Amino acid sequence: MRIKRSWIYQIVNEINGKSYVGSSKDITNRWGHWRASFKKEMKYKSLLQMAIRKYGLEHFTFILLEECEPTKEMLEAREDCYFDLLKPEYNILQKAYSPAGHLVSQETRDKISAANKGLKRTEEQIKEMAILRKNISDDTRDKMSQSKIGTVKSDQTKQKMSESHIGLDRSEEHIKNNIQSRNINRLTKLKQIETIAKVKNDIRPTLRRLSSQNVIDIRESFEPDNIICKKYDCSAAAIRKIRKRETYKDITNDGTITEIYVEPKKPKGKYIRIKTLSEFIEFSKNVHGDKYDYSEFDYINNTTKGKIKCSDHGTFEQIPRSHMYGYGCLQCGFIQTGEKLKHHK
Repeated sequence: MRIKRSWIYQIVNEINGKSYVGSSKDITNRWGHWRASFKKEMKYKSLLQMAIRKYGLEHFTFILLEECEPTKEMLEAREDCYFDLLKPEYNILQKAYSPAGHLVSQETRDKISAANKGLKRTEEQIKEMAILRKNISDDTRDKMSQSKIGTVKSDQTKQKMSESHIGLDRSEEHIKNNIQSRNINRLTKLKQIETIAKVKNDIRPTLRRLSSQNVIDIRESFEPDNIICKKYDCSAAAIRKIRKRETYKDITNDGTITEIYVEPKKPKGKYIRIKTLSEFIEFSKNVHGDKYDYSEFDYINNTTKGKIKCSDHGTFEQIPRSHMYGYGCLQCGFIQTGEKLKHHK
């Protein structure tokens, strides 16, 4: 059984010293393939083929440069190294396996356009092309979309695109299809977000170190944090967060697990830019909910007190800025602190 070996090779013209550098995963077949292609009358002729027809095959030497691993990445990397080192004159491409950097002359472009003018594809060819486009795999589509990410179109290209769309009358069906496709994309994104949230809620209990009963015991315990943390093999900071309900928020005192309620974020920074009464009421309701009534409040600015009505203890006065930062009724605050003190005694 013949063993295939991967090599980087060089074909050198002994008369003028010009060369060609290439690579092959099966080097024993490559030189025979080159010899056979040189003898045939081919429509496309490379620089190396034209040179061999001019000087003769006997004036060219096939040299093995380096044996390497039979992978495309390794062959490409080593071939690029020899491109930079030897600078072969017969290679059309300046980089291995890539047309990057190769400029086609205007004469060649004119020949290609002249050869393709007037060509009409048959119905069978059109059907085959449509089938090929439909049968593109999802991986290929992902690669195509990722390759276009970050590409910036030039102003000239944008102008051409806009000019090509001028005067196009889109039918009502076309407009409806566009609207439906956009709505479908939005719905799919929303469904993905919902499924991710459900999966997180399902997986969360299995990934936790403490069970729901452990959390309830920690909340109801009167022992110090440094003693409880030794029982459950966790830090004292974690115990404090559990007691303050900063973590394990979805576990109730009954032991049942509910969906996490995300509290409204309090404003960051020293000042809040509120200019009207409606903005103040909207912002305050996001912080406090429906606990307070603002019908008697006369808004002037953020530092002037106004009347706010508590549902439990009646009317009190407070600065708008303090109220928006989370401060509320003083009597409600005294009751809450008293309950906390009783709990920790």
